[in-house]
Amino acid sequence: MTMTSQSPAKEIELRAVIAVLHRQARVIVLTTGVIFAAAALFLLVSTERYTASALVLVDPDQRGILDEGRQYPSSTGRENAQVDSEVEILRSDAVALAVIRAKGLVADPEFGGHVGLGKRLARLVGVANAAAEAPDDAISRTLARFKQSRTVRRKGLTYLISVSASSNSPEKAADLANELARTYIERQVSSKVENLLRARDVLREQMQSAQLALAMNEADYDRFIAAHLETISDTGNAELTALRNRLQQLEKERQAMQRRGDAAPNLAPDAIPASASARAADETVADAARADARLRSLETEISGLREKLRRTMIASDLPAEVLTGLFALQQDANVALEQYRNLHSRMRDLETRAKVQMSDSRIISPAMAPGEPAFPNRNLVLLVALAASLGLGVSLAFLKEYYIGGITSPSQLAELIRQETAALLPLSFELNSNRLSVADRIVDAPLSSYSENIRKLRAAIDQNLRNIAPADRPAAGKVILVTSTLPDEGKTTTALALARTYALSGRKTLLMDADLRKPSVHRHLGHEPQTGFVDFLMDNADADMAGSFYARDPASPAAVIMGAARSAFPTDQLLASARFSSLLEQAREVYDVIVIDSAPILPVVDARYVAPHADAVVFVVKWASTNQGDIRSATAPLSAAMSQGSALVPVLSHVPEAVGRTKYGAYANYSAAT
Repeated sequence: MTMTSQSPAKEIELRAVIAVLHRQARVIVLTTGVIFAAAALFLLVSTERYTASALVLVDPDQRGILDEGRQYPSSTGRENAQVDSEVEILRSDAVALAVIRAKGLVADPEFGGHVGLGKRLARLVGVANAAAEAPDDAISRTLARFKQSRTVRRKGLTYLISVSASSNSPEKAADLANELARTYIERQVSSKVENLLRARDVLREQMQSAQLALAMNEADYDRFIAAHLETISDTGNAELTALRNRLQQLEKERQAMQRRGDAAPNLAPDAIPASASARAADETVADAARADARLRSLETEISGLREKLRRTMIASDLPAEVLTGLFALQQDANVALEQYRNLHSRMRDLETRAKVQMSDSRIISPAMAPGEPAFPNRNLVLLVALAASLGLGVSLAFLKEYYIGGITSPSQLAELIRQETAALLPLSFELNSNRLSVADRIVDAPLSSYSENIRKLRAAIDQNLRNIAPADRPAAGKVILVTSTLPDEGKTTTALALARTYALSGRKTLLMDADLRKPSVHRHLGHEPQTGFVDFLMDNADADMAGSFYARDPASPAAVIMGAARSAFPTDQLLASARFSSLLEQAREVYDVIVIDSAPILPVVDARYVAPHADAVVFVVKWASTNQGDIRSATAPLSAAMSQGSALVPVLSHVPEAVGRTKYGAYANYSAAT
């Protein structure tokens, strides 16, 4: 299978998504379990809260009992503004404080009686007085908690207002909701009554002023008549003269009776002498009563004579200046009297309205004690937990799949690189063994799962190499580059094992340690060369290829070009040199297969200069270790460096034995020689 260029925008297929979810099912199940456990714990420790609601209807017309026929212009804006205003009044602190005082919530443990840990500790150590809370602080705390427990909102664009209260007790929740609605309505009525009585008091002050003005006008009228009595007598009008004389006579009699009344003894029961007889006392009281009745009769007659005198004077032939004065005084008196009557009528109307005033709002649906708690809503909590757990689980699954976690399945690696995974190389730690390398299992345990997977890798490489056109160097040997993303992913072991399996299959094989920065093939072979491959590439005349870094593999017929110590300088120019290219061309003529162990992709650039010479590139990825972002960062430059038609063969190394058993059933027991 040849390597093809890949588009940066990858197409997300349904099968790929399902495969990701299947691979990361453990993450999803674990996340779901944790969130559901947290939700269950939340439901167990949460205090149940009950919510009761009352419905209040606002009448925008504001009609009272005495306004049956009154009409108001309809205005949607005005009505909406009024309903919104009533909602804000219901939410006000004044209404809330009235409910708190009416229900004694300051002493209620739920709203005001809670004692914090700090105060409990203060009481415990004997400083309770110092920790005592001011009354205003207790009211403020209770008000804050009560406002949090009540909800007032308008029902859409209707005239309905929902008044809700929450409490630990369903009965208390209903009681608080109803009390809040009742308090609001009572305050609305009392506010309207106060406004009416305040207006009445203003009218009363004005009425007193009007009454005083009326009395002054009457006095001016009487004084005017008294001042012109002589003029009346000169007119020769007998009726006017008789009325004047009679008025004067009655005035003298009233004054005389008033003087006698002022000089009369005290008629109180305790003022009567004890020696006086009961008959004398009764006669004294009767005389006083007769005098009082006569005085009232005189005042009534005098008032009637004055009124008759006024009418007669206006109708008589008095001088023009006298009549003009009379008309002016009479007009002022009429105006003052009419004003007084209007004010008096309006004041009585306000008093009547204050007695029969009604609220603009009314409760149409009282709150009832709820049967189920409003908090926590078990169904809602479980649904939210389910949605959150699935969403978070799937998100973590994709995050782990593509960014955080390593590769844990061949299909995952195949989707990431867009090439089929060639083999799963089992994890094998050789404890208490004489083996220098895991690659020794190719010779020591040829039927082991590790050896079988190396042969599967060889088969996959051969299949990809057969896709190369026969005309393209038909007799030349094939170059196989082995690299990885980062160090310690098993590329050197894989390169040695692959070279051995090719050599044991009868092909002339050369293993070349081109990891010049950190050569390690010689340690797997138990050989320490004096000079290394880097010395040869530097065109060192003393580098004896036959006697130093070029040797035979002691476990197989493969030839090996080894390195020595780490390079102290950059080596990419050596791999890009003509000397390296010439060596490869010569090796192609001698060997059937040249396996090159190269440096990892991300730390250094050496492998990018070797990749153009390779017919196939084995890309080793460490199981559940290599970051997927690093793999993407490595495959992009590697693919760009490979020559046209080269094959990329991904391999998973360090795969746990349990995964192999799960994946392939009895695969791990394929051979007794494990």
